Amino acid sequence: AAAQAEAAAAEADAAAQAEVEPAVTEEQGETAVESGDSFSTQSFLTDARNNLADLREDVSDAQSALAEGRELGLAWNFAEIAFNTGQLGALSAPDGIATEWEAAMAEADAGLDIATVGYENDSISEMERGLSQVSAAADTIAGLIDRV
Repeated sequence: AAAQAEAAAAEADAAAQAEVEPAVTEEQGETAVESGDSFSTQSFLTDARNNLADLREDVSDAQSALAEGRELGLAWNFAEIAFNTGQLGALSAPDGIATEWEAAMAEADAGLDIATVGYENDSISEMERGLSQVSAAADTIAGLIDRV
């Protein structure tokens, strides 16, 4: 039984190692990894999609609270939006979208600044305008993620 367990473990290790090793091209004899298959690209996509989903949910929650006249919790929504934009901004975007990524993140941050000032000034219209800007930036970010 122990020998079977060891053999199964060795087989699983070999299979896992085969998945990790990049393909070798026959013509060049070099390692070839497509950009969409690299671990850093996959990690970027996973993190970006997760943080973007959280950002959209928090923006939606804040917009709903404004529409329903609920001030309670708005500060928390804005803190969550700030956290999500910070997480997205900390990601290293692939070279093909890096410049546009930075611009979209700046747009999201600017929208959050407008919404936060609106909150401090008790201005619903400023908060709505800022949240709309963050939402538009989120749409741009989603488009960039789809291009990777």
